[in-house]
Amino acid sequence: MNLLAPNTKKEEISNLCNCNIYYTSSLFNNLCSGCFADKYPIEYNKIIKKGGALKIKYKLKELDEQIKEYKISERNGFLRGIELILNNYNKVNKEQQKIAYNNICKLLNQIIKLNKGLTTEQAGKIYNICKGILGNNKDWKLQHLIAGFVIDPWNITSNECGSISFCYYGYNIPYKEDITNIQLIPVIYHNAIQKNPTIFNKATFRYNKLNDIERGQYERYKLWISNMPIEFKNMIKVVQF
Repeated sequence: MNLLAPNTKKEEISNLCNCNIYYTSSLFNNLCSGCFADKYPIEYNKIIKKGGALKIKYKLKELDEQIKEYKISERNGFLRGIELILNNYNKVNKEQQKIAYNNICKLLNQIIKLNKGLTTEQAGKIYNICKGILGNNKDWKLQHLIAGFVIDPWNITSNECGSISFCYYGYNIPYKEDITNIQLIPVIYHNAIQKNPTIFNKATFRYNKLNDIERGQYERYKLWISNMPIEFKNMIKVVQF
């Protein structure tokens, strides 16, 4: 992802770059850092070595490429079933809403079995429509459940998925120098464990030797499992820890 050069008194960021996404900087010949790196790789490397602190974030299309295999088709029957339930959710009484919520959980379980997740937008719709179904004092459990499905956690906001989701599952667009691969989200990590339980056991006993990616996905998975609604936990096979 392109880096916005800092706006100091000596240098002002003014116009959008030709990519129409990021701002230009005189440091990069009136281009954004990403476009400059693509066009002048040698000069860019010289600036990076000289500056020392400049990094490049992933581009959104690069992140989309890494998560595309986990994105469920909008034509998928399970996702369409969830959409149908949500579209009628507020037309029924409280008891029927509880039944609707349980059916959503069953469909979410089927999505896990497909080794797929949800976009922030899809997860946010479930949360905002079903908010309060577990009781106001247990709404945080619904947030944990939904957040564990999000395949694009850099898009999570408090308004869309709740403050718990934002605080514990969301993170900023990563820098390439810090993360070369995107962390597995809890539902995908869960499937990996189901196929090979030693993944979790090794992570537990080798915790201090885990890299940032391994530690992050391990911790988020434990958080997800420990705080999801018990009804959903009973639907899936969970490792004991």
